[in-house]
Amino acid sequence: MTKALALLKTVAAANHAELSPVWDTSCDLGQVYEAGLGVPVDLPQAVSLYKIAAENGSTRSMLNLAKLYVNGTGVDKDPATAMRYAEKAASFDSVTALYFCGYSYQFGKFGKIDYPRAIEFYKRAIGHSESRAMNNLGCLYQHGQGVPQNYLEAVKWYEAAIKAGGKGAKNAKSNMAHLCLTGRGVPLDVAKGIKLLREAADEGDVIAERELGSRLMEGRGVSKNTTEGTQWLNKAARAGDAKSQKILDDSLKMLH
Repeated sequence: MTKALALLKTVAAANHAELSPVWDTSCDLGQVYEAGLGVPVDLPQAVSLYKIAAENGSTRSMLNLAKLYVNGTGVDKDPATAMRYAEKAASFDSVTALYFCGYSYQFGKFGKIDYPRAIEFYKRAIGHSESRAMNNLGCLYQHGQGVPQNYLEAVKWYEAAIKAGGKGAKNAKSNMAHLCLTGRGVPLDVAKGIKLLREAADEGDVIAERELGSRLMEGRGVSKNTTEGTQWLNKAARAGDAKSQKILDDSLKMLH
């Protein structure tokens, strides 16, 4: 503990800053132990510090605990406890917590999928201009999850996310590209779809990297370029996209 606290003080001094209040300092210390920053990783110590900070109102600690309980990292996996900590953080209007709650309800991280609750939290996060929430709400409308399928509403939220920028913009560009390339919710526009795919891929959206790579390999909507296509597929595969790796493997088999 002494070494970790000394490390925090050194960082604060280097940045000409004071240490945070005790509850935030406990959160910072917890992050030091969770990540092993200058000290051995000590998840039980991190959890203990997060709990102290959470009890004193640290929304960062509440959210950190929620993530640990969702994944079963350093604690037994406990979706109900994760939900309790995440919703407590969201009650303070933490934008990150609002988005996390929406995401967790959308994908069943709290034990079951609950689209209406996901939409509720996404809309609250959107009130704070959270572009990831805008994008994910667009996905729910696109696929008719928790709401009637409505491509026009999907387009509305994808465009809002792109305009807002931030972390959700690249995903929204990728999703909007799909609608342009299939003519759903917007007129069929291959040129615009490819442009959005390139922008999303350049910004690191894995699905866009895969789709652009696949299209370049086959010459679908773009001039065929197997060299560039392979580069995009390799990039997506390195990020863990199994579908991209399969396309690469299949293309190699065709050469033999």
